[in-house]
Amino acid sequence: MHLWILSYFSLFLGLLEVRPLWVRFHVFLEQNQAVLALRAAAAHLRFLQEMLETGLVPDSKEWDAILKFPSPWGRVLHQSLRELRNQGAPVLPSLQRMQGSLQDQAELILEAKTKTAQSFGQALTGLVLVPVFSFILYEVMPGVKESGKCFILIVLFCTLLSSLSFIWMIAMAENARYGNLPSEKRHWFISVNATLERVFALISSGSPADLAWRRAIEELSLQDRSLAEQWMGQVWDLEVTESLPVLNECERLMVGVGKEVRKSIQTSLIEGRPCLNRLESIHRSFRIDLRNKINRELSLLPNRSLKPLFVFVLPSILILMASALWFAFEGATL
Repeated sequence: MHLWILSYFSLFLGLLEVRPLWVRFHVFLEQNQAVLALRAAAAHLRFLQEMLETGLVPDSKEWDAILKFPSPWGRVLHQSLRELRNQGAPVLPSLQRMQGSLQDQAELILEAKTKTAQSFGQALTGLVLVPVFSFILYEVMPGVKESGKCFILIVLFCTLLSSLSFIWMIAMAENARYGNLPSEKRHWFISVNATLERVFALISSGSPADLAWRRAIEELSLQDRSLAEQWMGQVWDLEVTESLPVLNECERLMVGVGKEVRKSIQTSLIEGRPCLNRLESIHRSFRIDLRNKINRELSLLPNRSLKPLFVFVLPSILILMASALWFAFEGATL
């Protein structure tokens, strides 16, 4: 009885360890909902823009609907547009720019889903291949039915190996989708664009560029302290030489765009020139570079996905074949 209790307790602990994988797999399957939410948000901003262009003033309910956008877009965009309206600054340029950011994120998710479909199919094929092949051997090979219990244990072992291949390939697809960015920093994809949009809105509302940067970083630190520390709260802060190691290309790009924006603000303050157009150009270049890096990782994913197949699925098939031949030979000798 104590052995059974220990077995069930170990099973429970094992399921808890697998829970993060299930969460990732659930997010992987719900990409369509995220795309629909982003497109609906961009369509609502387009609706507000058309109303303003025709001379109509949206009511408060239309502006408050922005709070329902996917996090953190809803909070950031609503606060930025509210300040623009209160200051009497033009809202249409910000609406157009925000639409572009939301649409780019939706397109990036769709591209990643399309390019990871092949790897996902390979993972499912490797997972289903072992049970199907074992059933064929059980029905066709002589002597296998007589050794049913031993063969079932071998099938369970081979299924476990193929499951490891499935887990490995799903993890590889998710990593490639985020440009191999560490899991604890994947929210940077949204935080970077949302924070830059916040800086642009503050500058458009009349705030000095350095004060806009400081305020945006203060708001960012409440949600993502790691990125805020990398970007620094003051425009004139000296860069720390001993910073956290940045090994990933996408991570280096995200940290670098903040430093580039800071340097651009410093230059504009020294020269006494506006910097909004320059900052928007930096943001556009960042989005193009980020998409290119992610596309490169996704293009390499099908070839990388062959490794789990050779490491786990192929040995499973060979083990099943060898065991079936052994049982058939043993039955023939008897």
